[in-house]
Amino acid sequence: MIRYDEVFSLKEHIVLITGSTRGIGRGLADSIAAAGADVAVVGTREETAKAVAEEIREQFGVRTAGIGCDVRDSSQVRAMFDRCEELLGTPDRLLNDAGITLLKPALEVEDEEFKNVIDVNLNGAFYCCREFAKRLIRQGKKGAIVNLVSNSHLIVTRPQKEAAYNASKAGLLMLTKTLAIEWMEYGIRVNSVSPGYIFTDMVNKEDPEWIRQWVESIPLGRMGTPDELAGAFLYLFSDSSGFTTGCDMVIDGGYTCV
Repeated sequence: MIRYDEVFSLKEHIVLITGSTRGIGRGLADSIAAAGADVAVVGTREETAKAVAEEIREQFGVRTAGIGCDVRDSSQVRAMFDRCEELLGTPDRLLNDAGITLLKPALEVEDEEFKNVIDVNLNGAFYCCREFAKRLIRQGKKGAIVNLVSNSHLIVTRPQKEAAYNASKAGLLMLTKTLAIEWMEYGIRVNSVSPGYIFTDMVNKEDPEWIRQWVESIPLGRMGTPDELAGAFLYLFSDSSGFTTGCDMVIDGGYTCV
């Protein structure tokens, strides 16, 4: 008989999570630690990352590290992995959650504004994936990557205008599929999760009229929560998903079905 408490366990795994000091990433860090993994919390502000890491360590009793990194800079990404290896060991799981958006009509978007979104959401994810894979391959280890994409690779978000964000997430989806094929020979699986509207403290600060329209567009009639995404990540990071690579799991309350 399969012991599901064992096959979905992340004990003895080290998971590095970018963008995990707040929002969805923060919630996922808790869920992954609850499954037994040691967690490297990464944010742009190191002091915040360290504080969150300490909270997770105290609550779940796992080893943690708080690391500051601007994922737009590949040299900082290398230093981030060096620091994780120093404090916890080589991570064998990577969750790319770091992301930003730009709420602005496309005609008004400046060159540097567009580039900045692409740099964080797409280029930054690539730098992290590449560095992660290089280190595992060099050590002859297997691993798994899960990229946080968005259902906006399937639809155009509305009423908010965010062309750069939508384009970056569509690119991240194809990057996920491409790396899944390229790296399967090394035993590195690459998958993605594409949430719809998930309620966090950050979403609560948006225009109430936008929130009303979002909820009305979701067949389930409400936004999701970070906890409702956790199962997808636990599966994709666990050994039970050994035959799963190049997969994108859309979790959006039926939004993209209608």
